[in-house]
Amino acid sequence: MLRALPLLVLALLGLVHVWQTAYEGMGIDFFQFWSVGQAVREHLVDDVYAPDAGPRLAKIFLERAREGGRRHQAAATFRRDEIQTSNTPFLYTVFYAFESGDYETDIGRFRLLGLLVAVLSVVTLCRRAGYSIAGTLAALVFVLWAFVPLHYDLREGNVNSVQLGAMALYLLLAGGEAPPWRRVAGGAALALGVAFKPNLLFVPLVLAMAWVIRREWKDLALKASGMALGALAAIVASAAFFGSVTPWLSWADTLRHINETFGSSVKWGSFGGGRLLADLTGRSLSPVLYLITLGAVAFAIWKARSGSPSAGEARTAALGEFAVLGVGPLVPLIAADLAWPHYLVQAIPMAIWLGRPRRPGAATA
Repeated sequence: MLRALPLLVLALLGLVHVWQTAYEGMGIDFFQFWSVGQAVREHLVDDVYAPDAGPRLAKIFLERAREGGRRHQAAATFRRDEIQTSNTPFLYTVFYAFESGDYETDIGRFRLLGLLVAVLSVVTLCRRAGYSIAGTLAALVFVLWAFVPLHYDLREGNVNSVQLGAMALYLLLAGGEAPPWRRVAGGAALALGVAFKPNLLFVPLVLAMAWVIRREWKDLALKASGMALGALAAIVASAAFFGSVTPWLSWADTLRHINETFGSSVKWGSFGGGRLLADLTGRSLSPVLYLITLGAVAFAIWKARSGSPSAGEARTAALGEFAVLGVGPLVPLIAADLAWPHYLVQAIPMAIWLGRPRRPGAATA
C-alpha cells in the first residue's frame, strides 16, 4: 500500500494539472451544444437542422455573448459564421436539462463533470481488468499527465469523457456473470450513450457480433432488450423536449453532408483512416475499410470463441467482453473519414485491457 502513496500524490496533482490546462479553453464545441438547446426551448428557429439555421443562430448567440464573460465571447466569435447543428436531438435535450443559462458557470460545471467521469471511468475499467490499486493509480497518472486527447476534450467541451463513462458503466453493470436486470440496465446505458453521440455505435455492434458468434443467446436477448429500452427512452425524452420525433429525421438527413460540414481534411486535424487513404489515393475507401475492419473483428472473435464458461472461468469471459467493447470505438478511428484527436479518449478501454495483469491473483492490491 505504501508504494501506492506517491502515485496517489501524482494523481491528485494530475487533477490540478488537467484542470489548469482545460480552464483557459473557450469551449468551442460546448458552445454549440449549449446554444442549440436554448434555441430549441426558445423556438428561435423552426428547425435547428435546417441549412439556414446555423448562420442565423450564430448571429443571435454572438449578440447575446457581448454581455457575457471572456470565454463566452471568444467561443461566440469563433462560431460567428455558423453554429453547426449535426448532433442528435437527445444530446441537445440532455445539455439543456443541465443548463443554468450562464455560459461561464455551465462550461465550468461541464468540465468538472467530464473530469470526474473520466477519472471514475479509468478507475472502474482498471479494477474490472484486474489491476492492483498501484496499477490503477499508475494508469490514472498517465491519463491525467500525459494523455493529451483528454486535455483536448475538456478544453473544447466535447463529450468523449461522457462516452467513456457510458462504456465503463456498461462493464460495471453487465460485465461477467451479472444478474439479468443488470444486463438489461447495461444495455440501456450503452444505448443511451449511442443516442447521445452515435460514433459509439460500433461498440454495441461488435458486442452483438460476439454474442452471435459465441452463441450467447441469453446475453443477446437481455442486453438487446436493454438497448431497445434505452433507445426508446432517448427518443421519448427528446420528443418531449423538441415537441416531436421529426427532428430525428432531420438529424439523419444532416449525416449525408457531415464531412462537408466539418471540413474533414487532414489539414483540419481529422485523422480517420478513410480520410488518410482518400488523401493518398484520391478515392473514398471508407466503406471498404469498414468492411475489412469489421470482418477482421468477426474473424478474431470466431477464432477466440469458446463454449459457455464455467463459474471458474467467469473472469476470463468478462475480460473477453472487455476486449470486444474496447475494439468497438477503434473501428471508426480506423475506417471513418472523420475522426478528431479527442476521439482517442474512447480508446482508453482497449489500452487498459492491453495492459491488464496476466497472472491469476494479480488483481489484489
